[in-house]
Amino acid sequence: MMEAHACSTLMAVGVKLSSTDSEPFQDPGLYRSTVGALQYLTLTRPDISFTVNKLSQFLQAPTELQCQACKRVLCDGALASNPVFHARTKHIEIDAHYIREQVLAKKVAIQYVPSNL
Repeated sequence: MMEAHACSTLMAVGVKLSSTDSEPFQDPGLYRSTVGALQYLTLTRPDISFTVNKLSQFLQAPTELQCQACKRVLCDGALASNPVFHARTKHIEIDAHYIREQVLAKKVAIQYVPSNL
């Protein structure tokens, strides 16, 4: 994933996901946890809601094609800008992600304030 590039669309054009579209994914637990994390992210990123909803329909028996579709969401420009930060902070409250987005957009500036004032 470190060599991944941003995609212009979250869903591949012309691809229809189904329960029999390709071979079964080897690690369904990984797929489930990734889609679960993306579901929480939809609270602050409604633009990915449709895609995440579609991916969540295949939690019982994900396939390789569905896993590729899930990776496509993860390679979205806003999510892929700092994959290390995202991996280490996936359990932090949603508001921390919102603040991070605002800082990256230069709408909020964070400054050091000494505690001895």
